[in-house]
Amino acid sequence: MTNTITDVTSPSGAPTGVRHTSTVDTDLFRIGDQTNQIRGVQHYRVSLQIDGLVTPTDSGDELAWEAVDAVDTLARNEASFTIEAPGAATSSRCATDLQPAGSCPITSNDSGVSASVRDLAAADAVRINVTYPSGTFTDVSEDYTVHRTLADRFPLTAVDIIGGLAFGLIGLIGSVGYALTQGRD
Repeated sequence: MTNTITDVTSPSGAPTGVRHTSTVDTDLFRIGDQTNQIRGVQHYRVSLQIDGLVTPTDSGDELAWEAVDAVDTLARNEASFTIEAPGAATSSRCATDLQPAGSCPITSNDSGVSASVRDLAAADAVRINVTYPSGTFTDVSEDYTVHRTLADRFPLTAVDIIGGLAFGLIGLIGSVGYALTQGRD
């Protein structure tokens, strides 16, 4: 999955510089300027293109997007999200950590899906799920990438563990024996 911010504007005049940090499973975009402190409520419009977010299933092409991550440290008075797709959605749902449960209204029409939330505190996530008819998106296929770790390269088996314990025990016995024989001058 690749994310690209295509445009950032601020009708309130806030800085719109973008810094992008990417890890194995996260793309983090920081908007603004660390050296320029701005006070008051600021408004941003961010256009984001996400490739590889749609998964083909038996019920259709499913889009599952965590629009605001639960580790986000920024509170928001209001946030709105619009998803433009080449076809109309068959179902859509927006979920948040906010109460009451209906605090993330979502609407759908032929031109896209829109959701909005108010009073979003820091660490509140917003998840949007939309299903489109199969074939709405071209070149959609399920693809998985294996991220290798050190444990994948050197798996531990029972023989490895028993052998390690045996070597440790031999080393301990040898150390104690050496200390006993050398400690008597």
